Amino acid sequence: MSITLYGYTASRAARNLWVLEELNLPYAHEKVKTRDPSSRTPEYLAINPTGFIPSLKDGDAVMFESLGINLYLAQKYGKDKLWPSDKPGQAKCMQWTMWSATGLEPYAITMIVQKIFTPEEKRSQAVYDKAEENLHKELALLEAALGKSPYLCGDSFTIGDLNIACVLSSLPRINFDVGAKYPAVKAWLDKCLAREAQQRVAAMPRG
Repeated sequence: MSITLYGYTASRAARNLWVLEELNLPYAHEKVKTRDPSSRTPEYLAINPTGFIPSLKDGDAVMFESLGINLYLAQKYGKDKLWPSDKPGQAKCMQWTMWSATGLEPYAITMIVQKIFTPEEKRSQAVYDKAEENLHKELALLEAALGKSPYLCGDSFTIGDLNIACVLSSLPRINFDVGAKYPAVKAWLDKCLAREAQQRVAAMPRG
């Protein structure tokens, strides 16, 4: 087994690092950055022709997209750990992973971009407010799901929990208090982020 992850820690590569650490997999970490010469070399573009990060090589398997990488690692190496052995559990992992990309992250990213990365004179309160309104709808759905089981796919922590926790972990950057209205989500998120593997990733240099 020879795994190499490309991407720096302060990016979506952190999601993949969490999985690698969670499964105690040996890996090399190449700190490639988007819009940097390191992501425009012929060698890297042969791995990921988009020039973005993260990317992964695992023997003959070469892929990009952070959530796809996480699903691949969970299915190949995380059976009965991050990846349930039963088909309904696997389906829920897929469901929540897709939802994290389409139903949750777009609103969180819009809020972060408006609050942090957009120059103050160009910010739109209306855009921010609409994204926040939609985020609340999604968090209400998550709150209801976590009222039925301790984790999203049953009684154990899975890749579905990890992928969503990664999205929600960015909200403190804009002082969004999940616990104000969603106590079950807050308790679940704190539990996810307190895991030893995630703590190891959090302690890694951000560059």
